[in-house]
Amino acid sequence: MFIGGLMKVHVLIYEGFTEFEVILANYFVKTKGEIVAVGLKEDIIKSFEGFCIKPDIALKDVNLEDVEALIIPGGDPDELFNCKELKEVLVKLNEDKKLIGAICSGVIHLAQAGILDNKRYTSNLNMNDNFILKNSTLINENVSRDENIITARPNGYVDFAIEIAEYLDIFEDENDLRETIENFKYFKL
Repeated sequence: MFIGGLMKVHVLIYEGFTEFEVILANYFVKTKGEIVAVGLKEDIIKSFEGFCIKPDIALKDVNLEDVEALIIPGGDPDELFNCKELKEVLVKLNEDKKLIGAICSGVIHLAQAGILDNKRYTSNLNMNDNFILKNSTLINENVSRDENIITARPNGYVDFAIEIAEYLDIFEDENDLRETIENFKYFKL
């Protein structure tokens, strides 16, 4: 199932991305695999929270066969707006039924690539005001999963992380899932 026996989840980072929205998802993935930080270039970027991060690889150099999932955090969407290369990657990953997760303004890029057409999705933004979404349904929930697409509102970052982990079969069993929900969502030890 995983390339070389190790799951590789790629996280798109860009100037002003909101790190907190994907930090828990990254934590869950690291228990079973590897996080690959992908930038538009390999230049150091600064997150919204002020952390400087050097991407592992530039988007143009990513071998899509190695991608188990791509996660797009929110942040300033202008950095990625109308990025032809990102659109092409999203379309290809969607065609290959690879997991694509987007939270907050990251969902905009899925709409731009046309991969929300005929899908249920959630967002803190009304996509139909800016994009023509064909037969899409905006769900009024923190997180939504439709086939290989997981979308979330920014305040749904815990639900987003859990949904990604479930999709990637990270939890050992139903008890592990329940315990994770109790600990991370309801703060019960």
